[in-house]
Amino acid sequence: MKITFHPQRSDKTLSLSRSGDTLTINGEDFDFANIPESGVLPVSAIESEFIGGPIKRLDDQLYIDILLPHSAGASQACRYPRSVLITQDGKIKLLNGGLV
Repeated sequence: MKITFHPQRSDKTLSLSRSGDTLTINGEDFDFANIPESGVLPVSAIESEFIGGPIKRLDDQLYIDILLPHSAGASQACRYPRSVLITQDGKIKLLNGGLV
């Protein structure tokens, strides 16, 4: 699962975790197992304010855009996050809206 973060100034909170093809956002599960190879799930089909674009599967890898809230005083790392490849199940650690 490759996640690209799109930072935005917001007081909202975000928690993420992964279990296989399921991404849990703030306690709500989004199961993307049914997206076939080279398939695309349009953002309009996903009811989450944190999904920032269509979900794609290429070379058996899910590509997901996530809107990443951050505080007004967030660090450079939080305001300019890097994309991450998530290879293990579990919580995806975020700090002040940015990645740890």
